[in-house]
Order: sequence, then C-alpha cells, then structure tokens
Amino acid sequence: MKNLINIKFIIILLIISGCGYKPIFSSKDVNFLIEKINLEGDKKINKIIVGKLAIFKNKGNNVKLLNLEISSQVNKITSSKDTKGNPKTYRLEISTNIKISELEKLKFNKNFSKSLNYNNSPNKFELKKYEEKNKENLSEEISEDIIIYLLSLYKK
Repeated sequence: MKNLINIKFIIILLIISGCGYKPIFSSKDVNFLIEKINLEGDKKINKIIVGKLAIFKNKGNNVKLLNLEISSQVNKITSSKDTKGNPKTYRLEISTNIKISELEKLKFNKNFSKSLNYNNSPNKFELKKYEEKNKENLSEEISEDIIIYLLSLYKK
C-alpha cells in the first residue's frame, strides 16, 4: 500500500515537472513594478490587498512603473427575515475598484467583487468573528483576482 502511494506521488511529480508548470503568482516573468498605491475605503481589506501586492514593489529593472488606486467597501445586507421580522440570513459583499495608471495616465479601471451568504446566529460575538474571518477570506480572493488581472495585462 505504501509503495503504491509512493509510485503515485512520483508519477504526479514527473507529470507536473514535465509539463512546464510554473506558479501563477511568480513575479519572475513580470515586466512591471508597482511604484505607488493610493488607498480608499475599508482599511482591513486594503491592508490584505497591499500585502499580497508587495511582491511586485521592489523587483529591480522592470519596464513599466504602475500607480494603483484601490477603493474598497463592505456591505452587510439582510437577505431574508423570519416571520417575526428578525434577520435570518445575511449576505456579505466586498467590492473593490482598481485604477491602474502609467506615467500619470489612467490605463485600466476594473471592479472586483465577491459575496457570501450566511445564516444569523443568536451568539453575536461568534457571528462577528465569523463575519471578520469571511471578510478576510473574500479579501484574499479579491487580491488574488487582482494579481491575476495584473499578470494578464503585463506578462512578458
């Protein structure tokens, strides 16, 4: 049984190494540098996004210098109510707008948004922790989408 698992692992390793696999978030083949980031909106979301974009800040001799304007906001919406009018489910929506400028000229403008539906809880402390954790997760998903978008625009 153990030999079978080892053989499967070796086969998968050979397939991945033979197909030219490269990590998508690798910054080696990128021809841009993020010079400046202006932030508006929710500070926690912006902090997560800037943290993920940090790998593109100081990479040396890159061709294009980008300035980013990031504006983000969070909305908590009551999706449904019970028969008494109390909230039954919520939807957490995070939207982020990114403006990409080169040499003080706006080149691209794109909106990214993610949402999540969840049930209400009688324990408000646990509900708040759950919302904060999901807010972080959705922010990380948006930051990955932003990185993929930037890489698709400025890949060598």
